Amino acid sequence: MSVELERALIALSVIDAEIAQKVIQAVSEDDFADALSQKVFRALRQSRPDEIPSPFALATKLSPNDRAQFLTLLETGYQSLDGDERRTLAEALIAEVRKAAIARAAQARLQRAIEQCKDPQQVDAMLSSLASDLMALQARLPHRKETALPSPTDILQIAAAVSQRDTYPVTGIPKLDECLVSLSPGDLFIVAGRTSIGKTAFAIQMAVNAAIHHRRVLYISLEMRKEELILRFLSHLSFQPVGEFYRPPLPRSDNDPKPAAFELATTFAAHYLAALPIHIIDSAAYPEAFDIPHLATLLHTTQAKFVVIDYLHLMASAKDEGMPTALADLAKDLKRLAIQHDAVIVGLSQINRAVDPEEASLENLYYSSALAFAASQVLMIRPIERKTEALDPHERRRQEFAPIVELALDKNRNGPVGTAKAHFLKRLMRFVAVEEQQRLAFL
Repeated sequence: MSVELERALIALSVIDAEIAQKVIQAVSEDDFADALSQKVFRALRQSRPDEIPSPFALATKLSPNDRAQFLTLLETGYQSLDGDERRTLAEALIAEVRKAAIARAAQARLQRAIEQCKDPQQVDAMLSSLASDLMALQARLPHRKETALPSPTDILQIAAAVSQRDTYPVTGIPKLDECLVSLSPGDLFIVAGRTSIGKTAFAIQMAVNAAIHHRRVLYISLEMRKEELILRFLSHLSFQPVGEFYRPPLPRSDNDPKPAAFELATTFAAHYLAALPIHIIDSAAYPEAFDIPHLATLLHTTQAKFVVIDYLHLMASAKDEGMPTALADLAKDLKRLAIQHDAVIVGLSQINRAVDPEEASLENLYYSSALAFAASQVLMIRPIERKTEALDPHERRRQEFAPIVELALDKNRNGPVGTAKAHFLKRLMRFVAVEEQQRLAFL
């Protein structure tokens, strides 16, 4: 059937110069599966635009075996149609030929995907790549309406509107914030790293920055109780060691009118935290597993524009299917919700335990690389191995208290990628850029 459609389109092109030029502009040689149609199309494309195609001149460019088949195209009877009828038929044939070509390309891509499925470790990456390729093929379908390109004036207005967006320091790390100036509502931002590398502390830092700049924040903790998370927020805001919050307060003398420094700092931080637009919940608020419908309800009721999920694998475990499939579905659902609610969603993810954390990449996210493919941004927190034997005691203490980590923005769909080094102040639930270490006099 495909061969008949292609030869009918070629026959119309041979007898009508206007149709010939339209066909040359609308399709390519690769869109033809029929070898004879390819050869005639190639000959037509070499003709002058204002030249009426001569069937006999075209025939001389073909081999003797092809020539006989080509001349039979002149007996199709299309000459009896008037110009409008031929053009209407040609447009329909162009659409069908393009659809058939796209179908063949999709079938070939699926066949390659089936062969790639032999390696289980590559399935997630293959499925994501396949989906991207098929969407690109779908975009080429002729029935899709083409949107008009914006005029230069429109482009300038769009650029001006984007440049005037209310941006803010997302992470507090200058090098990263330069890259993240394009962070936009609808983005899914993944923060990944090994256990105890500082993912929660980094998420708290991002959440506080967002709240300070008037974004409503929703922080969902599926790993720790709300009370524990609040203490970490207070540690971040007060610059007091988080461990101090778990110790009973020392009794003060009645003659001492001034509270201790710790009490003063935490009291101020508590009032400040209460004033920030941050809504914190934990899994205890839900008798059943926390899932996408719960999140959708919270987004609707809180009107949050910055959301943290700590962490994604616990949310994916609410589904009955396997973890790789559950994570892939979760990533798609989170991206959809981010777009629908005009919010940035930050999800925390671990990396595969078998991978060296210093060399972890996008493909090494725990269980499924589908998270990385769906995300708009992926930040990897990697440890930097430092030999402390040769350091003096003061420097060794600094490294133990505030180890240097690599913050690698390995993916940024809206802007540049980049890497920064930062001190992870685990006791204070805070990251500070290495370039600003002169401010860390308290270390």
